[in-house]
Amino acid sequence: MASWLDAAGIDLIEISGGTYEQPKMANLEGIDAVYDPTISKSTPEREAFFARFAPEIRRHVKRAKLMVTGGFRSLKGMAEAITEDGVDLIGLSRPLCLYPDAPPRTIARRTRRI
Repeated sequence: MASWLDAAGIDLIEISGGTYEQPKMANLEGIDAVYDPTISKSTPEREAFFARFAPEIRRHVKRAKLMVTGGFRSLKGMAEAITEDGVDLIGLSRPLCLYPDAPPRTIARRTRRI
């Protein structure tokens, strides 16, 4: 589907979905949703929920920009997705609700985690 969108001239394709606690949104059948209130904060292991799909999609998308949204909380996680996974943009979504100044603060390295 991503290659069709790219061929049609779409400018941006966003890779996103549900949450770590809702694995069916990531097409992971047979895995039950897990909710544990003791791990509600993002951890490095849970950061960038959908970045792992970017390299495969990038192979089929040549023109459109790729954006990944979901779970990014650290400058390190964002930088790795951009440099290693072929991602062009990071979607912050929920963090911006609480921290609308997060992008300039992160770029200026005044904060390392959102």
